[in-house]
Amino acid sequence: MKKIFFIGNRASVFKEIEHNCEEFMVVKIVAVQDSFLSRYLDKQKKKYIVLDSKEDLIDEIKKTEFDYLISNGCPYILPISKLKKSDERYINIHPSLLPELKGKHPINGAYLLNKPFGVTCHYMNDKVDDGEIIAQINVGMPYSINLEFAYKLLFRIEGEVFKKSIKCGFKVTKQIDNIKDTYYSRDEKDLIFNFNMDIDEILKIIKAFSIESIMSRFYYKDRLFKVLDADVIKLDYLEKIKEKFRENEIIYVLDNDLIIKKSNKILHLKHIEGQMDTFKEEELLI
Repeated sequence: MKKIFFIGNRASVFKEIEHNCEEFMVVKIVAVQDSFLSRYLDKQKKKYIVLDSKEDLIDEIKKTEFDYLISNGCPYILPISKLKKSDERYINIHPSLLPELKGKHPINGAYLLNKPFGVTCHYMNDKVDDGEIIAQINVGMPYSINLEFAYKLLFRIEGEVFKKSIKCGFKVTKQIDNIKDTYYSRDEKDLIFNFNMDIDEILKIIKAFSIESIMSRFYYKDRLFKVLDADVIKLDYLEKIKEKFRENEIIYVLDNDLIIKKSNKILHLKHIEGQMDTFKEEELLI
């Protein structure tokens, strides 16, 4: 039976380890506070250590005997070459098709950079989301689903890719073809769009940050507005009369939504946060 040291903030990989209890024995769990993992462990009444700092985590690793360290949402880059003993294996599960979209925010990056969704299980080294690949699952392009669903889908698939890794005995495999080495970590400027952009670029930015804790944003009359969601309206009547509206014209102001003409289409900005009385119908968003 292999001894597992588990560290992270998500639960699907941990559940897969539990399902293979005849093969694995969890000797220590270090969880990010108030995470999917910690909430799951609380419900199951399982003991765990709350992750306080990188130094504390390294101390826990050094004083624990294990065969596999499994990382699934660890917020720190660990000095693997200094920590690893000859009989230990360090494995990470990351929600992208590595080496594409290394870094903290790969799911947002998939929307912004037009990259496919995916999940990778790989051996860890001293670099960020680097090391030999054990297993991957290609999920496809993200255009048709929103960000909340993308998070839930990929985090669940992390358990599936770990199960795939167990079945192959954690042997190194060839990575999926045509995947480039890229890195994405969210910057505040990435959340900003303006109405000089093409409609597809605007939609891409909004979709990339379409949860309430983040939200894309724009400025109008020196005021900041946040947008949760958007889509293109396809309505016969509006299609027939859209030529009468100017580019970027506000067609309708709703309680927390705007209907505007953009790139010769009718764009619906949804769930806007900000001072809505700033907007007036027939004005231009510039």
